[in-house]
Amino acid sequence: MEQQFQEAQAYLEILNARLSDTQKEIRSVQNIVNMLADEIERVNPKETSQQAILKFLGSKRNVLENRSDRLKLIKDSGIDLNALAKDLKSPLDAALSRKKAK
Repeated sequence: MEQQFQEAQAYLEILNARLSDTQKEIRSVQNIVNMLADEIERVNPKETSQQAILKFLGSKRNVLENRSDRLKLIKDSGIDLNALAKDLKSPLDAALSRKKAK
């Protein structure tokens, strides 16, 4: 039993040495990861809130300009939009919009 105790104690010391080496290696690799993350951030900075808002507003402006261009084409074509809207009304919408007879 004494021999098993000494063997277990020796094995525990070996494991503790491995653990210490592993923890040092983990800290070393973590430092490398942190340095690389900092470098990536420096090269490719994150988008600020203001930049994101300006990007969104620019996108919305493009959408509205495209819509405006399409509406202008329709108006310039001479199509009567009121007549077109009446023709496009679904039968369900027509039925629901009728006044109820008393």
